[in-house]
Amino acid sequence: MRGIFESGSLVQGRGDALPFADASFEAVCEFAILHHVPDPRIVVGEMLRVAKKVVIISDSNSFGQGPMFLRVVKLILWKLRLWGAFNYVRTSGKGYQISEGEGDG
Repeated sequence: MRGIFESGSLVQGRGDALPFADASFEAVCEFAILHHVPDPRIVVGEMLRVAKKVVIISDSNSFGQGPMFLRVVKLILWKLRLWGAFNYVRTSGKGYQISEGEGDG
């Protein structure tokens, strides 16, 4: 963290309410966060609001990971509107998703 403070300031905020004025940045980037937020559309809207020229999104969706069979099963559950119930049971009511390697430090 020392390098961050040497090269500038660190601003704490929320993706659904970025603490910056409209068109504050030339480019706004997101890496592997959207699949963790309840409503990614709000976060992307905030990214678009604070960007002057470009928004870069690099993320996977709920169906882009795992073997093909499991991807298809997840997609079917989503289409049948059963994904929320399945995810609730799968995560013991917590609703979160931890991808392989997350939390490693």
